[in-house]
Amino acid sequence: MRRAFVLAALLVSFTSISADHDPPPPFHGTVWDLPPTLITEADPTSFRRVEYVGELERHMWIVRDGQWHHGDQMAHVFDVAFRERSVEFQVLNELGDRAAAREQVDIYAPIIGRLPWALREHLREVEIMEEGLPWVSSTARPYDCTDPSKGMVSVHTEEAPDVIRRGFMEEVFLHEGVHASLDPDHQGSWCAPGGQIPHGWLSAQRSDPTFISTYARDVPDREDVAETFSAWFAVRYRPDTLSATQEQTILEAIPNRLAYLDRQHFDMAPYVRVAPVPALPLVS
Repeated sequence: MRRAFVLAALLVSFTSISADHDPPPPFHGTVWDLPPTLITEADPTSFRRVEYVGELERHMWIVRDGQWHHGDQMAHVFDVAFRERSVEFQVLNELGDRAAAREQVDIYAPIIGRLPWALREHLREVEIMEEGLPWVSSTARPYDCTDPSKGMVSVHTEEAPDVIRRGFMEEVFLHEGVHASLDPDHQGSWCAPGGQIPHGWLSAQRSDPTFISTYARDVPDREDVAETFSAWFAVRYRPDTLSATQEQTILEAIPNRLAYLDRQHFDMAPYVRVAPVPALPLVS
């Protein structure tokens, strides 16, 4: 089965750091190899209500003939209120009329509302469209590098029903939320010249035995934080979803990156840490 919902490489290329680590990463990708029960529809959502704004022109990233483009597009625009604040949802008008667009909003808004606040803090836009690259169904990044607090998630809907059926949709957005809200401060490469990675994360990355996944290893300057965050969330907040072997594998593979994330004191509401944080030597 195709692995949908993997981030696409954007038009900007970044210089990758060395990925010569032993042992090999334990997972292919944490979105798919960790249990699809890290977050479920049984978890609370901060989603509150939807208000239709109108059919308006918006600057969107879209895929045409297998290539990324960005420019002004007509979209059905909705103001979607969460408990903390609102996010603008933009549904490309090619998906249908206002009612069809609202159906798409109703799918994704409750899911996004289940993310920890730290992953929604900088989210400002959700762009929804049908066509995507063959291996892509969702991408996220700061949409304005002059103000990286403005995060965007772009959703490609073609394979969404299958992903929802398999139970992975929340885990997809857990990954994407990292790109939208945490990358500017911790991954850095979307906006930093030359794809520079912040020193603290780079030190932890270099000190660990391996990467958590082959996806993180192969695209370390864009995917390592997002891939690692899902594993960190699993062992610190949802260890009951992991087998003992999975939990031990994560703890042994990336101890310094886990410690780095522990030190950030992210606001993870509504989730409460249930696993103790071990005393680990911290890299500088």
